[in-house]
Amino acid sequence: MASIFPEGFEALDPFAEWAIPTEKARYAKRITSTMDELDAFYDVAFPLLKTGTARLENIAMEDIREPDKRLLWLFCSLVTVAFSVEAWRQPREPRLRSLKHRRDPRTGRLTGPMTRGPDRPARHRRLPEPGPARQFLEARMPGT
Repeated sequence: MASIFPEGFEALDPFAEWAIPTEKARYAKRITSTMDELDAFYDVAFPLLKTGTARLENIAMEDIREPDKRLLWLFCSLVTVAFSVEAWRQPREPRLRSLKHRRDPRTGRLTGPMTRGPDRPARHRRLPEPGPARQFLEARMPGT
């Protein structure tokens, strides 16, 4: 059976359903997938990102063929799932606590978002260091 992706990207064939043209549809696919499915997709697609990016950078959008278009859409899906895999470890975004300022009952002063008062540290959850997909994108596109 012929691959729907360009030559050299046959390993992505089991994940053809991730070649999704719209951002909303990619998001819907991510949040309806299990972490096992996201991990499997990420583990196969991420190692091919550098090669795929180099290939796609040399193709004018006016001249893009269907296999290359599907490869581009699949890598857009990879970006959509990367934070779920690298940081959140869940398909959906974690719920955030209210960002309202609170009044400290002892001092009457307003405290910052999600704080417990002037003598207690903020309860912000520390995010992990950026994962490999984020590091790759930051190296290619400074300021992202």
